Amino acid sequence: MQTEISVHHMTIDDATHRAIEEKFQRLAHFVTDPNARLEIHVIQTTRHHKKGAIFEVTAKLHFLHGPVEGEAEDESLVNAADTVKEELERQLLKVKEQHQSRQRTTRDKVREMRGKD
Repeated sequence: MQTEISVHHMTIDDATHRAIEEKFQRLAHFVTDPNARLEIHVIQTTRHHKKGAIFEVTAKLHFLHGPVEGEAEDESLVNAADTVKEELERQLLKVKEQHQSRQRTTRDKVREMRGKD
């Protein structure tokens, strides 16, 4: 799975970049598509109703069954990245379950057509 991280309105050190990349590499075991591509955007924003920096993390995973995406804002970059990763995991599990259900339905229809149980 190819991972691309873009950072806006701030800079991050190599250790943080690696930590974010490693965090999202767990998603690779959900995706068997060798051409899967993960785009992660990290943006530091300021909100007038909150003091200090707010980190917005957006991730979009393009793979065989279509794109899934997640977004989160937090005062901590790590917490925002965790939230997005968990959201993508939930969506990938849902896609996987739907795919398996379609396969079972198709298999059952083929067996029915052949006259087997």
